[in-house]
Amino acid sequence: MNPKTKLDKVNSNFPLWCKNFIKIVNNENKEVVFELLPEQAELIDGMQKNKHIIVLKSRQLGITTVVSLYYLWKAITIPKTTYLIASYNEDSTKGIGEKLKQMLYSMPEKYRPKIQRDNEYELKFGNQSRIIFKVAGNKDLARGLTFEGVLLSEFSLYDSDVQERAIASTDPSLAKNK
Repeated sequence: MNPKTKLDKVNSNFPLWCKNFIKIVNNENKEVVFELLPEQAELIDGMQKNKHIIVLKSRQLGITTVVSLYYLWKAITIPKTTYLIASYNEDSTKGIGEKLKQMLYSMPEKYRPKIQRDNEYELKFGNQSRIIFKVAGNKDLARGLTFEGVLLSEFSLYDSDVQERAIASTDPSLAKNK
């Protein structure tokens, strides 16, 4: 298999892409290859088949991590797509963004996408795809935007009125998405 064919194969398969290109800092503070846990693989499979996924879970299963990483993979491999990652407060939102960026910058430089913008609110790539980071609570969380994916992390920690506004503003933003 020639190098381009191998790269195309890796880029077309999320678990394979993770295993080949992504490292994560584990609980022992060591950078290790990212391999999906069974629960993460099941979630990603469900995301590929369903428009809405609600995950009721215990903590520390890496659900936010794997969904964020899945959006990163899609943003890198599908031009002109946009993804939203929101959480209940600024620290949580920044933490998700920082972890995602650590994984992005762990990629071998020759395979890392060109980055046009990298700040606390957005990652924008040379292929015009982007990932937006926002704190839920803004009634205009998704107004005027079209997303291929929305992650509302730690949704149970949102105030009830914020939960309603988040759903009301993000659901229409996914109208074009299967």
